[in-house]
Parts: sequence; C-alpha cells; structure tokens
Amino acid sequence: MINLLKKKIFNINDVLKICLEQNVPFVSYCLPNNHALTTLVQYKTFPRVIRNFSDVHEWKGFVIAPFDMKGELPAFILEPDEIITSGHVSEELLRRLKNSASSLASFKVTEIYYSTEKDDFMHQVFSIKKKIDKGLYTKVVLSRIMVEPHVKHIDLALVFEAIRIKYPSAFRYIFNIPGIGCWMGASPEPFILDNENSIEITALAGTQKLNDVPLQDLKWNAKELTEQQYVTQYIADTLHKFNISNYTLKGPFSYAASNVVHLKSVLQLNSESLKYNLGEFIEELYPLPSVAGTPKIKAISFINELEQHNREYYTGFLGPMNIDYQTNLFVNLRCMKLTSAASVLYAGAGITKDSDAELEWEETNQKLHAMQSVLSETSMNRAYFFKNTNAYEQNNMQSRKLS
Repeated sequence: MINLLKKKIFNINDVLKICLEQNVPFVSYCLPNNHALTTLVQYKTFPRVIRNFSDVHEWKGFVIAPFDMKGELPAFILEPDEIITSGHVSEELLRRLKNSASSLASFKVTEIYYSTEKDDFMHQVFSIKKKIDKGLYTKVVLSRIMVEPHVKHIDLALVFEAIRIKYPSAFRYIFNIPGIGCWMGASPEPFILDNENSIEITALAGTQKLNDVPLQDLKWNAKELTEQQYVTQYIADTLHKFNISNYTLKGPFSYAASNVVHLKSVLQLNSESLKYNLGEFIEELYPLPSVAGTPKIKAISFINELEQHNREYYTGFLGPMNIDYQTNLFVNLRCMKLTSAASVLYAGAGITKDSDAELEWEETNQKLHAMQSVLSETSMNRAYFFKNTNAYEQNNMQSRKLS
C-alpha cells in the first residue's frame, strides 16, 4: 500500500510573516481596482538610499519617499531579489528567507509616539490662520496622529488582507524596511502614473463626508474649490518650468475615497515630454500643496516647527517604478505605521483663511476612520476576514485565468 503524503501549500501570507519575523525588506501591493497582488522581496542586500532622482528612468523596484525629502529621513528604492505574482510560493523561497537578512544594516527611526490632543490641534489651526492673515501663507496642511495601543498580538498579514478587501479602489500596500519599520495603507491619491505612452498627474484636495447624495450632485464651498485650484495651478506652473504646455486637464470632479469625497483633477501629457527628466520633475513638484501648503518651502519649514510629531513617510510618496513597463506612484495617505506596541495612524487637513478649527478636526477624524475601522474589525471578527479573504483569493485566481 502506497502512502501519499499531501504536500503543504504555502501562500503569500507565509512570505509576509517570515519577512516580518526576520526583518527582511519587502513590499506587497495591489494597484487600484485590481485584485492582483505583487510582492517584491530584497533579502540579499539593503534597499538603496536615494540621494537624487535624476536617473529614475533607469530604476526598477519600489520607491518609498518621505514627506520632507530634504530632511533627515532618506528615500529608498527596494530592488527585488524576488518578484512574486502568483498565489502560491515555493518552500525553497521560504527557506532562503528564514536564513537571510536579519543582520542587514538598517536605518534607525526612534519610536516614541503620542496621540495629538484636540486642544493642541485647535491651537495649531489658530496659529496657522494668524500667519495666513499676515499674508505669510495661503494654505498650510496640518497633520495629526492617533496612537492605538495593541491590546494583544496583532496579525499584520491579516490586517493587510482586510485592507485589500475593504478598499478595492485604493492603492493598497504593506512594506517593511529594517529601522524604518512596517507601514501599510490604502491611498486614494495617485501622484504620477506613467504607462509608457502617457503620464497622468493628479491634483486632489478638498474633503467632505460621503453621504447618500450622488457624486455628480455634490456641492462644494469656496474654501474647498480654492484648495483644489491651488494644487492644479501648482502642477501646471511646474510643467511650464519644464517647458511643457501641451497637456490636457480633466476636472475638477467629485471623487469618492472610502467614507469621504475629494475634488480631483487630472493633467495628462505624452510620456516623451518627461522621458529623461522625470526625476528632476518629481523633485521640483513634490511635496504637492495638497500635503504641504503654499508657498511650499516656507510651509514645509512651518509644519516641521509646528507639528509635535515627525510625519516620516506619511504624505510622502511610494509605488512601483518600471515594473511591467509602468510607473505608478501614490501619495502616502490613509496609512499607519505598525510598531511593536501600537499602530500609529496619520491624517491631515488643509488650513486656509476660511477654515473652521472644529470642522478641520472632524475632517481628520473621518480620514483616520479608514485605518481605525480595519484594526477594529480585524481584531473583533477574525473569522469574518478569513472567510472574505478566501472569497477574495478565489476571485483573484479567477481574474488571472481570464486575463
């Protein structure tokens, strides 16, 4: 009688768990409105620190840039030793990961975080408005953090699966870099999308709560319309600095993102326009007024002075570069950093002369809800997400067969 031993099947969650245990650099992501999961693992060397973006057209990997690229924290590119696009992974790969990279040199970020108090936030809004009244700024984006202590062991792979299921129209990701830490999120905001033929640059600003009103019937007040126009005009002005005037503008239009709605415009141009100077364009353009303010350099300096936390990679940008002949960069919003003891959630609001401090606080609450709800639902009902994950993966495999 022959004994048939059933071979154990390993999936991407096994990869994520080992990478997190061994502190191996990796990223796993889904593009918006796409079930396909791509995972990049770099276990032989440490991700390369980016000093400038001039040769960006030659890179292949996943870029992670901080909010303030002239500050202490560097940008990185994760250059993969393995690219995983299938549902199943080999036992040999898991064995290599278990024996790798825990001793890699790393960049160290001190992990001390405190939730932003409402009184502090309100005072900061008033301080910004005083500066605006004096003509020093037209807009400053103020952020806050919420620290959610871990009451028990948190399964990060499971939390990421929950994000993938809950926010299918967002850019969903989880990454880990030794010293920088583990981040995950579901960004609603594309930054630059380059598919070899055309480049799309997104201007996203203005926020209101998503209610039962159809998107085309939503009304926007002057403050929100002005915020959005700042961003659109800033992108247009930057294109003109690169002698680019041949582009099309779509918008602004209402754009739903989780439980809120934004105003969105898209500027589209031929890829040849920025073929060899895309990196210089990115450095000139970022950060956008939607995450910093205007005038940009002064606003960044004021933010670093005013906020009691370091944004680190919140409101930076990230995404795959020259993967499958495409570059897809997104603003790092609706995100959180996972430490050993807590989840650190980030949100912000654009402050202008017409801002109401109470309403701005409530706007940040609405934005924090995206990650807060995932953490709450995952811990409360693990069986629910396991059930939905199985259905999700079945749809994912079916879509691969059809494509």
